[in-house]
Amino acid sequence: MDPYPLLMMDSAPSRWEETKRRLAVVRRYVAIERPTHDDLRASADELGLGIRHMHNLASAFRQKMAADPRTPGVMRDAPRNREAGILVKEVIDLLGRAARTRDIEEAVNRRCLEIGVRPPSRSMVRRAHLRSQRAAPAQRLEMAVDLILDCCVLGIDVEGVRGVRSACLLALVDGAEGRIPVHRLIAGQPEAADVGSLLREYSTLGNVGKATVACASSLVTIADGASGSFYRAGLLLRDVSPRRIAPGAALQAALGERLGKIPLTPRRRTTGGRGVPAPMSMAFVQPIVAALVDRHNGALPDEI
Repeated sequence: MDPYPLLMMDSAPSRWEETKRRLAVVRRYVAIERPTHDDLRASADELGLGIRHMHNLASAFRQKMAADPRTPGVMRDAPRNREAGILVKEVIDLLGRAARTRDIEEAVNRRCLEIGVRPPSRSMVRRAHLRSQRAAPAQRLEMAVDLILDCCVLGIDVEGVRGVRSACLLALVDGAEGRIPVHRLIAGQPEAADVGSLLREYSTLGNVGKATVACASSLVTIADGASGSFYRAGLLLRDVSPRRIAPGAALQAALGERLGKIPLTPRRRTTGGRGVPAPMSMAFVQPIVAALVDRHNGALPDEI
């Protein structure tokens, strides 16, 4: 597996090119079976770093690749206190997403004391509470559907066959959990072919029965012309007002304001702009976005 996407998930897009350059040098250095001091110095000089800094980078790279970098730190800690994590979810369900984090934390600690389980950290409770508040897109959008087809402009530009375009995340979003079962990163606004490709992938997931789906307003026209494709994918289109679901609303409900450190910018209309880095190739960006979506999905089941 290419380590670049996994190791750049926690870097801002403006740092991706420099991060990739550094990783190439570090990866070449750690591949040396018995690196000498001269090897270390040569790598440090190539990056314009001190020897100690280069040594620390190499150590961090080895540690990162020894773990699973797709998994957030909170998930790596989860097995050691999984019972408390389950209690956090139960308390949030009992008190409701609108409850104060402090009240949830106190209730969890009381319950842990009663059953003899080590209480979770305050940050774990806070993260679980925040995630629960954004993990029910259908409820937030007041839509009684299983899935929402959405497309959101990201805060990065990509070089596609039609030139430089804003990167857009086209996705089916689970209305209850905020999971993203299928997605596509596209250059510019989606076309019928993009939606068709997404639906064909969804049809291969082996879902049983028909699921209802609503579309963001920017996708209604495409969806109306592809109702047969939706049906073949096991999806029943729900007719809603074109203005009912704003583009990007479902993805923001599921992800928050960012995918990793990539801003979700549904109102951005042109390429470039403040904070948008120089255009990058689609081949470079796609695996990073895919890894971030995988990490989002992987963090959902435990709610901790």
